[in-house]
Amino acid sequence: MIDGSNAGWSLDEALLLAILLPGWLPRMPGSDLTIMVIDDSVAEVGLLRESIEEECRGVTFHHIPSVQEAIACIGGMTPQQLPDVLVVDYRMPRSSGVEVLRELAKHRQWSTVPCIVMTGSADPAMREECRSAGATEIVVKPSDFSGYLKFARELTARMRASKPEPGP
Repeated sequence: MIDGSNAGWSLDEALLLAILLPGWLPRMPGSDLTIMVIDDSVAEVGLLRESIEEECRGVTFHHIPSVQEAIACIGGMTPQQLPDVLVVDYRMPRSSGVEVLRELAKHRQWSTVPCIVMTGSADPAMREECRSAGATEIVVKPSDFSGYLKFARELTARMRASKPEPGP
């Protein structure tokens, strides 16, 4: 299920549109950044969403709770529907974030989207696996809300700094 609740749509509307229009992701009015998060942990997604809402105005937040749902969504997205950044959990049931990265590599339109892998481990082999699969960055998950706030501030500041200025 794609959660578009921050985009002015009810969850039912977002789900219906996601079923009818594969790859559909709304952008919140007045939003200048879109972040897509692929993570099975409701608690961790909640912390990330709350930190973004508290610290970073103008950000549309989309959550996809599984690798399988993410892969179903990825191929159907047009360049205009792509998020500005993808944050994916490394370890999920029945799969890993690396599978998402490998799927992204099959779709040229995703080549410009930064992909950040969040993990609970600092294992060098896992980090190399993520980099080889196309991760832009590997981040150890924050241990508390203040860590998520810091991550949200830094992420959105970097993303805004890297976006081209809108034309006249």
